[in-house]
Amino acid sequence: MPRELSDIGDVKDLSHSATLLLHLGILAVLAPLALLNHQQAMFNGLDGDYARVLAALQYHWMPAGPALALGPFQGLANVFFPTNFNWVPAFALQRLFGAEAVSPLLSYVLFALELFAASYLAARLAGLSRAAGIAGAWFLVLLALPLARAPRLYAIFGLVPHLVDLLLGLVLVLVALRAAGEGTVARRAAAIALLALLPAFLVAQNPLVVMIIVPAGLAWSGAILLWSESRRQMLWRSGGLLASFAVLLAGGFILFLAGATLYSVPAFFSAELFGGQEILANASIAFQGKPGAHFALAAAAGAALALLRLGGRERRFAALQLALMFAVIIGGWAIVTRARAWRGPQVIYFELALWPFYAAYSGYLAVQLWQWGAALIARFRKPPQWPISQLAGALAAAWALGYGAATKEEPRTRPFPPLKTAVVAELEKRIRLVPGEPFKGYAATFTGLSLQKSSLSWFDLVVFDAKLERATGNDHRFVGLWQYAIPTLQEYSQYQTPPAYLVFSRLLARPADRQIRTLVVLSEPRAHLLQALGVRFIIADSQLPAPARLVLAQGSGSGLTLYLYELPAPNLGNLSPTEVFPAGNASAALAALAKLDLSRTLVAAENLPADLVPATRASFSFAPDGARVQAQSAGRSVLVLPLQFSRCLNADGPSAGGAKIFRANLIQTAILFEGALDLGLRLRVGPFLGAGCRLADLREMRAYGLEAAARAWPIGNRD
Repeated sequence: MPRELSDIGDVKDLSHSATLLLHLGILAVLAPLALLNHQQAMFNGLDGDYARVLAALQYHWMPAGPALALGPFQGLANVFFPTNFNWVPAFALQRLFGAEAVSPLLSYVLFALELFAASYLAARLAGLSRAAGIAGAWFLVLLALPLARAPRLYAIFGLVPHLVDLLLGLVLVLVALRAAGEGTVARRAAAIALLALLPAFLVAQNPLVVMIIVPAGLAWSGAILLWSESRRQMLWRSGGLLASFAVLLAGGFILFLAGATLYSVPAFFSAELFGGQEILANASIAFQGKPGAHFALAAAAGAALALLRLGGRERRFAALQLALMFAVIIGGWAIVTRARAWRGPQVIYFELALWPFYAAYSGYLAVQLWQWGAALIARFRKPPQWPISQLAGALAAAWALGYGAATKEEPRTRPFPPLKTAVVAELEKRIRLVPGEPFKGYAATFTGLSLQKSSLSWFDLVVFDAKLERATGNDHRFVGLWQYAIPTLQEYSQYQTPPAYLVFSRLLARPADRQIRTLVVLSEPRAHLLQALGVRFIIADSQLPAPARLVLAQGSGSGLTLYLYELPAPNLGNLSPTEVFPAGNASAALAALAKLDLSRTLVAAENLPADLVPATRASFSFAPDGARVQAQSAGRSVLVLPLQFSRCLNADGPSAGGAKIFRANLIQTAILFEGALDLGLRLRVGPFLGAGCRLADLREMRAYGLEAAARAWPIGNRD
């Protein structure tokens, strides 16, 4: 075991707990001062604003629980974005004390403490000294969070800091796995309980991104299990892993993750997606220049030094760290430069799981260098009789935070909350979503056409939106509308469904436009389809033909003019066609949607009665627990709702037993009923009740020929 800093000569030592508390106290007291001067770097950019807005929307609109629910603000009311913000401890703690909105300052202080703890525990897990753990924790906190001036480590925590929960969760799982083989029976039982529950919590909180910690987690867990010092240790630890797997399996967590991964746009349409971020900087921090490359180099050097100087378990941990670093750096380089078909997450995301261990071995390197220097000095003079090592480290950390507090950066280029422009004010007045009130329609944004490019991609629109935000203070596409409870057709989510992507990319975009996995560029405003989907207002930067009616034009002061158009007959939950077009596969359904009058005809994959009559007195509304639809029929009627269909939808209410719910127009929910209709629709995607429903969606869409339809209706994204 390496010596502590204070073990050089006869320097007195503070207690271990006092040293750790001293550093945590410095972080808790001084971090707010540093963060105050770097507010533009907290929840930065579109993703950061998105996290803040969704945290508020989920708090008010999504029932507390492990499953994601119906998200009425985007994507035809598809499931909420795949992060359960109600289960982020830093946010939940603020809500517990009555906060109406997430405070960036308080959130980042709490995340800083979490990241410090993750790095410190990673060092102790690897058998490194407390001093190495503290030094490494400071390195990571100062480099990864906006506590000092740029350049910083890869900016992911400036956008979505709640990913820190995953890093701390991973380290705690590994600590619990090790503890399951040591100590008293009570301690081992407590460790197994933590092993059983914590992975399930992480999956429920962040069901998509949790996958990024799985490869490293499996590697470290396997090592801890195989390096058990006795058969008894291995049995206890194996029992802990089995308990974790049993909870994940019995609770439906594994089914849930399988459905979320397989029922996705990349799983269906990977070959046609635009890979605009295939750059080495997204492969590993090792390719980002300073400070990322320096941090990776220090971690590698520290691990190599530990491999040479330490023995037993500590040496094996260092070897595994070097192997994992090699795998992610070389693997990332190979995927970016060689595997052109890769459309999955950026490889650097998987590297995040290694950051606490990067910090641990960087701290170990720093401690060794300090010890060698102190030993050299001790040859010529006697070291002082006071805890110089701990105080020096504390003073260095305090100076770094003080430097951050004294160096103010430029103000935010995008205001938060987004400003309420004339267009936004009109939309808020006309279609703001209010729980229990009748649905008033969606907004759809078709901006970027003024760029006059034959092919648009999201990266073109990012530049356009940035210019628009600088001029007006609002993007008029995503966060700028959701902030004011304005629901949108557009969706920005890894949970965008394959059928929605297919319809939007083929019928509401040009074939030459280049699409990515999380959203669809919209450039072809087909009024008949938009109305059927529930779109009432179109935001455009070019003039549109009838039947769209101009409501207002808004100048931006930068040469851009925004136009707000209203469509005459949007589906507000009252669309009741009486004719049925039977489409045997997705390609036939697309062809029908492109040309049919959807106010009179619905496209269905199944046989329906021929004597349909229009429904009357139809009403549709959203509430925090789902949607409600009411209507009357003099015979048999169909209602086609502005709600995306899924096998995850569950019906309740007086009409639940007699109404038939089915897929219409490839992506919409339709209801066949007689007489009076009073129905509640709930959508749960997650463990327990909604575990396998996305897999049911997957089977249905594969059988319906979604991939064949994509080939029959090609787009020009193949690169």
